[in-house]
Amino acid sequence: MAEPESHPDRVFISGMGIMTSLADNVEELAQTAAALNVVRRTEQPTRTVPRGLSLLPPFDMADFLDTQRPYLDTQSRCALAAGALALDSAAVEPDEVNPLRCGLYYANALGNLDTLATFSRTVEQKGMRLASPVLFSHAYPNATASLLAIEFALAGVNHNFCGGRLCGAEALQGALMALDAGQADLILTGGADAAPPELLERMWQHSPDELPPGQAAALLVLETQDSVERREGYAFCELASVVCMGTGGDRSATGIAAALRAAVEGAIAEAGLWNGDVALVFRCGAPSKASAIAEAERSALEHFSQVPTTGASQFVGNTFAASFPLEVALAAEALSASRVPADVVLWRETQGVQIWVEGHPEPMLGAAALVVGCTPEMAAAAVLVAM
Repeated sequence: MAEPESHPDRVFISGMGIMTSLADNVEELAQTAAALNVVRRTEQPTRTVPRGLSLLPPFDMADFLDTQRPYLDTQSRCALAAGALALDSAAVEPDEVNPLRCGLYYANALGNLDTLATFSRTVEQKGMRLASPVLFSHAYPNATASLLAIEFALAGVNHNFCGGRLCGAEALQGALMALDAGQADLILTGGADAAPPELLERMWQHSPDELPPGQAAALLVLETQDSVERREGYAFCELASVVCMGTGGDRSATGIAAALRAAVEGAIAEAGLWNGDVALVFRCGAPSKASAIAEAERSALEHFSQVPTTGASQFVGNTFAASFPLEVALAAEALSASRVPADVVLWRETQGVQIWVEGHPEPMLGAAALVVGCTPEMAAAAVLVAM
């Protein structure tokens, strides 16, 4: 038998680690979201906004890492935990990889706000002279990226992204480009945000019609095909493309839809596929149905009106930097199982008539999954392909 052709430019998702309010592993989150998404034939399908903040349950860092640190911001703690889960999922052994060929592309939109609040209180109560400069340095958004790189010996290319809700998509795009360019063999990428509950509550009060803010982390191990084969690892699926597109300052539904449509078309073309290959769409959490973003999504995804659409954001809230990587992880899980998640509901309204299909676990009808997300400033799309 002839040796299989090598494709060093192909990039696989070989590990996934998540921390959310509903679950700390992707399979359980997919099952929980599917159960919450069930629609009976006698019920009108709805997508209600969660009533409260989606906060991480308490957890012990000793369950994830051997090394212990005296103080860590909540955001750093959940990022380190997700990173440990992702690398454990990929079964990466230290002697199997070269640290100089292992990188980190990390996203964090809000920063270490617990640490910043602690430092600010100390300054107000005791004065600047008694405030720890070490504590202040841990308040920066890139502090967590440094902790991740040190903890997991990621001595290769390192970048930190902190530009808005879709910075997690930018991190994935950057990691994919770095791997394609041969700058690394393995990259830990994704994002996390876990701001204090009181701050999240104030943020929601200013936007009550949108998804409530939440706390979460989602990190993925991306690897070249050569690296996976060399260490005889397992891959969930191929990450074929990630495209981020700015709206050019047009914050209207039309402008956002145009950017999202361009991102989707670009991602599918870059993956070498066509629309009919997409078997499942994961939406990165639209706010209320009347919002410009929701209207833009409906318009941009009109070619996929017959494709089941799902996502966890409606149940875990707006998790900022973690939101896009989290949906990518769920898409990878679905492709790995080669089945549409249980109870995914296809719903639309045609000329005033509501039509829906009550879904059940069933084989996927295509080889690819599409992940989309948009904000008034940016749109992003990723295409994942089954192995």
